[in-house]
Amino acid sequence: MTAKKSAVVGSLLAVIVVAALILNESAEKSVLYTAPHSEVAPFQRVWNPDTNNVYEDPNEWPTGPGWNSDDDEPAQDKLCGSDGSDCPEIPAFNGEDYFDDKPIGCCHTKEEQEVWSKWIALRNRVARLEGTVRHLQNLKRTVTIQQRLSASLKGAPGPRGPQGPEGPVGPEGGMGPKGFPGPEGPRGPDGIEGPEGPRGLPGRNRCPSGVPTSYLRLTECTGGSCLVQVKHMDQWGSICADGMSQTTASIVCKELGFNKMESYQRRSGSVDKIWMTNVACNGDEQSITTCYAKWNKDSCSNSGELGVCCDGEPVRSAATRQCPTGSYLPFATDGKACYSNKYSARSFQEAQETCKLWGGELFSYEDRSELDLGRTIMGDDEPFWINMRKVRGSWLFLDGEKPNYALQRWKPGHPSSSASTDKFCAAQTKYYSSNLYIRDEKCTDNFPFLCKKFMPDHAPVKVVIPPPSTVQDMREEGQIPPACPSVGNMAVFYSGNDFTGDKAMLIAGEYPKLNEDLCDNDKALCEVKPCNLKKGTVDSLSIPEGLAVKMFSNEDYKGSSIYFYGPNEIPKLSKYSWSNKMDSVQVITVPPSKWTVRAYSSDSKLVHLESPSMLSSVGQYVVPFINFANFDAMKSRMPGLPNNNFLLQCFGEVNIENEGEYGFCTTSAQGSYLYIDGKTVVNNDGDHNEQEKCSLVKLTKGSHQVKVVYFHSNSYSVTFKAQYYGVDTGDEKLAIPSSNPAAPAPPTMSQWTMQVYTQNVDINGEPRKKVMNMVGSAVVKAIDFNSQTEIKNALPSNTKIPSDKMAVYFYGNLQVVREGDYNFCLESHNIVYLYIDDKDAVTLGDHAGKQESCGIVRLGAGAHNVKVVLVTDSSTVSILVTFSGPDTGMLKMRLRSDSPVTPEDSTQSVWLIREWQCRSTMLSDEDSMKNDKLTYLGEGHAPALDFKKDEDLKHFFSSYSSTNAVFRFYGKHTIKQAGNYNLCLTNDYNGFLYVNDKLEISSTGGWTAREKCSSVYLAAGEQKLQVRWWFNGGGDTLILEYSGPDTLGNRWLMGSADAGNPPMP
Repeated sequence: MTAKKSAVVGSLLAVIVVAALILNESAEKSVLYTAPHSEVAPFQRVWNPDTNNVYEDPNEWPTGPGWNSDDDEPAQDKLCGSDGSDCPEIPAFNGEDYFDDKPIGCCHTKEEQEVWSKWIALRNRVARLEGTVRHLQNLKRTVTIQQRLSASLKGAPGPRGPQGPEGPVGPEGGMGPKGFPGPEGPRGPDGIEGPEGPRGLPGRNRCPSGVPTSYLRLTECTGGSCLVQVKHMDQWGSICADGMSQTTASIVCKELGFNKMESYQRRSGSVDKIWMTNVACNGDEQSITTCYAKWNKDSCSNSGELGVCCDGEPVRSAATRQCPTGSYLPFATDGKACYSNKYSARSFQEAQETCKLWGGELFSYEDRSELDLGRTIMGDDEPFWINMRKVRGSWLFLDGEKPNYALQRWKPGHPSSSASTDKFCAAQTKYYSSNLYIRDEKCTDNFPFLCKKFMPDHAPVKVVIPPPSTVQDMREEGQIPPACPSVGNMAVFYSGNDFTGDKAMLIAGEYPKLNEDLCDNDKALCEVKPCNLKKGTVDSLSIPEGLAVKMFSNEDYKGSSIYFYGPNEIPKLSKYSWSNKMDSVQVITVPPSKWTVRAYSSDSKLVHLESPSMLSSVGQYVVPFINFANFDAMKSRMPGLPNNNFLLQCFGEVNIENEGEYGFCTTSAQGSYLYIDGKTVVNNDGDHNEQEKCSLVKLTKGSHQVKVVYFHSNSYSVTFKAQYYGVDTGDEKLAIPSSNPAAPAPPTMSQWTMQVYTQNVDINGEPRKKVMNMVGSAVVKAIDFNSQTEIKNALPSNTKIPSDKMAVYFYGNLQVVREGDYNFCLESHNIVYLYIDDKDAVTLGDHAGKQESCGIVRLGAGAHNVKVVLVTDSSTVSILVTFSGPDTGMLKMRLRSDSPVTPEDSTQSVWLIREWQCRSTMLSDEDSMKNDKLTYLGEGHAPALDFKKDEDLKHFFSSYSSTNAVFRFYGKHTIKQAGNYNLCLTNDYNGFLYVNDKLEISSTGGWTAREKCSSVYLAAGEQKLQVRWWFNGGGDTLILEYSGPDTLGNRWLMGSADAGNPPMP
C-alpha cells in the first residue's frame, strides 16, 4: 500500500461529525458521533477527484458486495484477475468533500481488501445515524456538521504555500446569534448574613403525582421528585435523564395538566425497563412521547432516570391521546399520523381489515425518515406489508400517500414483468446495511405488518378504485373470477380447416389474450378454463345467429382485424388470409342480421330498373344477407316469387365501427343498384349476364342506411349478392350485415287518369277536347302503350275507339321529394304534348316513325300536376313517358303518378239541334222554310258540327229521321281577337250558314259532299250562329270549321256556347 493510500485511510478513520442543536434562545447541545456519508442531509454531494464526477443521487451509491441476490443474503467477495484490471481505486479524500463510492468489486491483494473492509465499516456507521439527522431536520433545527481529525492519526503535513496578498477590508458583519451560556464560574465568597425572613408555609412530604393517563404517570413520589414512567407496547418503563433539559422535563408536567414544573432530577426507579433515551423537546409538544428520543435502548448512564416535581395540583385535564389503543405512540408523530405496534403475519387483505379495526390502514411512507420509523417498529429481520398495490397497471399507496420515494426502491428484478404474474401487492424487504427495497408479492402470502392513521389535517386524498373492468382487475383486487357459462349462444373456433382439430367455445365477450389453459372474458368478467385456444392457431370457425366475431392479429385487440357476422360458417380462414393469425378476439352480441325485402312483379319484360309504383306487389320478406347464388336459394327465402320479370327492393342499415374508406359491390345477372344514405354508390343496371361492380365511399363511424335494388326478367339465370370491404372487415369482401331492417312505407301504386277522345275531321295542332267526342276513360299505372289495341284493352270492355283522328289525355300528380333538375322524355310514333303545372314542358311534334324528345324541368319539393296529350290521325299508336332526376337516383324510369287526378273542368261546346220532317214526299228550298208543311220531331245537343254519317247524328239525336229532314243548329261563339276569319261549311245536299242573322254561306246541290268557304270580318265578342241543313234522303255530312286570329292559323271545328232556347221559326 502506498503512503498516499495509508494517509487517506487514516484520515477516513479519524473523521467524525458533531451535530449541534440550536433550540430557540435556550439551546441545549446534543453530540452525535457519525462518519461522513453521502446520504446525510443536507450534504448530498459525492466528489471523485480522479474522474472529476459528481454523484447527486444517493441511490447510485453501492450497497456493498453481493447485494443483488434475490434472497437478500450478501454474496462472498470475489478475487479479480491477476492483472488487477477490475480492482477499483481507493477513493481519495480532501478535507471539504465526501468520498467517491465506486462499486467495491474485488481486489487482487489482501492488503487492499483490508482497506476496503475498513471503508465499508465506516460508511455503515454513517448510515445507521442517518435517521437521527433527518429527525432533527424535521424538528426544524439547525444541524451543523463538523470534521475533527485526531492528532494521533493526522497525516503528514504538506509543504507550506506562498503567502498571498492582503485582501481588502470586508464590510462590517451583523450581530450574530446569542451564544451558549458559559461554564459555571468559581463559588464566590460568602456574603453578609441578612435579617430573618417571614415564617414560610408548611413543607410537604412529597411531590404531587396528579392524575395518570393510560400512557403517562408519576409514581414513587418523594419530597424531591416523582419517577416519570411511560407505557409503551403494553409495558410501563422509565425515561433516561441523560442530556435532559428544563424544557424537555417540563413537558411532563404540562402534559399531566400542571401549570409548571418546579424541578427535575436524576433518580432510580423500581422498574427495570427504560423506554426513552436522549430525549429532546422544543417546548411546543403536547406529549413527551412526541419529542425526539431513542426508544427501547434499555441503557442509561449513571443509572439516572428522570424524576420531576410539578408545582401544586393540576389546573386542567391531562392531554388526551390522539392515537388508537395499540399505537406505537399515543400521539401523532410530527402531528402527521399515528402508527400501530407490530402485528403478526397475515395476508394483505387480512392485514388491511385488521388495520381498519384499529382505525387506519396499512403502513405507507413519504420519505426515508418515515420509513425508518416503520423499520424501528417492525425491526430489520423480516419483510413486512406496505399499503401499496397494483391498481389498473400502476403501483400506488392506497391511502393516497405519495409513492415517489417508495417507487425508487424496487428490488432489482421487481416488479415482475410477466403477463401471467399474480403478484399485485408490495412488501418492504428486510434491512441489510443501507439497502431499503420493496418487492411485489402474492396478496395471499403472509407477512407481518403495522398500521398508519393520518391526522385529519394531514390526510391525503385516498385512491378511488373503480369497479373492475377486466378479469385481471379482479385478480389485482384479490377476487376469484367466476367461470364463464359453458352453454348458450357461442362462437366455435377450430385449430384445423373444415371445423376439425382443437375446439374452443366462447360466449359473447372480449378476450384480450388467448391461452390453452385460460382465456379471460373481460366483457363478461369471467374466465374460460381450460380454454383450448392458443394464439395464432385458428383455421375455421362457426358463428351462430345473433353473434359477430372480430378477430385481431395481436393481443389486446391490436394489429390488423377482420369482422364476421353470424350466422356464418367459415371452413377455411386461409380464404381471407387469416389462417393461424388470431391473437385476440371479440365475440359481440348483435341483433340478427336482417334485411327487409319487398318483391314486385311486372306484366311486361323488365329491361332496366323500374319504380315499384309501376309494378304489382308480390310480398314482403326478411332475409339475413343479400347473398343468393341461384334462384332456388332466393325462392327458399321468398316463397311466391314469380319465375321472371320481378324486382326486389332491399332495405337495411350497416353499422361502421371504424371511420374510413369502404368498398361496396353488387353481383347480379341483370340490373342492380346500391344506395347509401340516399346516394347512388353502385350502378350495375342493364339487361346483362352475371357481373360485379364495386365503388368506394368514405363513411363515418355509426349507422348508415343502405338500399339495394335488383330486377330479373327471363334473359339469364338468377344471381344477386351485396358485399362490402374495408377497415371493419380486414379489407376482406364480406356479405353486408344489416342491424336494422326498418324500411320506408310501401310506395303508392301509380295511377294515371286516361281519357280517349275522337273527332271526324283531322286534328290540327293541339286537340280541342271541348269540341271532341269522348270515347271512354280508365285508370292506368303508366303511360306506356305500344298499340291502339293496348289502349283499347285498358278501357272498359266493349268500348269502341276510332281507327284514327284520336286524342288520348293522361292526368296525374308527381310528388317530388328532392328538389332539382328532372329530365322528362316522350317516345312515340305520334304527336305528344307534356305539361307540368299547366306549363309546356316537352313537345314531340309531327314526325315519321318512332322518335324521342326530352326536356329538363327544375322542380321544387312537393306535388306537381302533370298532363300528357297524344294526338293521332292514323291507326299506328305508341307512347312511353319516362323521367330521371334526384328522386330516381338519376335512373331513367317510367313517369309515375302518385295519386289520380280529376281532369280539368273544360266547358263543353254545346250546339242546339232541332229537326223537322216534311209531310210531302219531296222538299224544296221554299218548303224547307214553311213550317206549316213541317212536323217538329225534337231537339238534341252536340259539341260540334262534325258529322260524316247518319250514326254521328243519331249519337246526339235519338229521334233522327234520314228522309225529307230539315235541321237547324243554333250556337254562340266568342271571338277573342277581331279580324278576318275564314268560315267553311262542308255538307251534302243543301246547307246555309248565318252569322249574326246574315247569310254568309249558301251551299246547295246534290247528295255529294262539298266544301264552301267565306271570309268574314268578325268583331271581338259573342257571335250569333245558325246553320240550316235539309235533304230529301240520305244526308250524312255536315261540318263547320273556321280559322283566323283566334286559332293561331289552325283550322278548327267551331265550338259553341249554350244558345239557350231560341224561338221556333
